[in-house]
Amino acid sequence: MGLPSGRGPRILSPMATSPPLDLSESPGACPTAADWEELLIESLRRPVQVSFGTSRTVPVRAEERGQPPVFCVRLHKAFSEAPLEVCDSLARWLLVGRRARRACTLLDNWIDQRMKREPTPSRSAPTLHPNGSTYDLGTLSQDVLNQYFKGHFGQERPLPGLTWGRRARSRSRHSLRLGSYDPVTHVIRIHPVLDQPEVPRWFVCFVLAHELLHAKWPPMRGSGQRWIHHGAQFRAEEAAHPDFKRAQDWETLQLPGLIRSARRGTKFRAKRSRGLRNLLGRQGSR
Repeated sequence: MGLPSGRGPRILSPMATSPPLDLSESPGACPTAADWEELLIESLRRPVQVSFGTSRTVPVRAEERGQPPVFCVRLHKAFSEAPLEVCDSLARWLLVGRRARRACTLLDNWIDQRMKREPTPSRSAPTLHPNGSTYDLGTLSQDVLNQYFKGHFGQERPLPGLTWGRRARSRSRHSLRLGSYDPVTHVIRIHPVLDQPEVPRWFVCFVLAHELLHAKWPPMRGSGQRWIHHGAQFRAEEAAHPDFKRAQDWETLQLPGLIRSARRGTKFRAKRSRGLRNLLGRQGSR
C-alpha cells in the first residue's frame, strides 16, 4: 500500500495529549519496507533503506552507510503493524531526535506495549571465551571485583559470564561498542579489539567495571516511561572510579585507531598524546 503523495511529517505539539494506541491486528499504515522507505524519504528528504528484524532490545536502529551515504533504518517487524500516528512519530524522531517530545512519548509507549505482545525468544546459554591472546577476562575480573565490587556478587547475585566477542570485522566507521551486558543471558561481552598488547590492562579493567555496573544497576523505567541505562547511582559510581577521567581521555585519543583495527583486522597501534610526544622529544634532545 502506498502513502498519499505530498504528505510531510506530522508536527506534534509536546503539550498535546497522546491519542489511544492502536494495537489491533489489522495491517499498519506501512506494512512493507517499501512503504516505510516512501514515508521516510519524503519526511527526511534523503535516501533511505529500510529492513525489518526481530531485535526486541533495539527495535529501531538507524545509521548512515556507504558512498554516496544512505540512511539505513532497521525496524522490528512489529512496525509493519504500526498505526499512522506511530509511523509519523518515528519519522519525526529520526528527523529531530528527542526534541520531538510528544512524538517520542507516543513512540516509546507504543514500542513498550507492542514488545510485551512479542513472545520471549528462547535463548541458549552462550559459549564463553574469557581467555584472550593478551588478556584473560577471568583474571582481570578478580582484580576489578576485589577493588570495586567486593561482596556484591555471590550466591544470591552470581557474577555475570565473561567472554570476548566474535572476532569479526566491524562495519562501523565512526563508533565502536567496546563492551556490553546482556541482562537476559547475564553475560558481559568485551570487544576483541581490546585484546591486544597496546591496549593497556587498566583500560580493559575499566571497561569490565563499566559493564559490571550495568549488571549491578540494570536498566529501569524513568518518569517518562523511557528506559534509563545510566541512572544517577550508576553515573556516581562510575565517576568515582579512579581511572574514570583517564579512561575517557584514552578512549577519545585512541578510538579512531581502535575502529581502524576492528574494521581492517589489523594490529592496533596506540597513539601517543601530544604531551607525551613533547616529553619524549625533549628527553631525546638532551
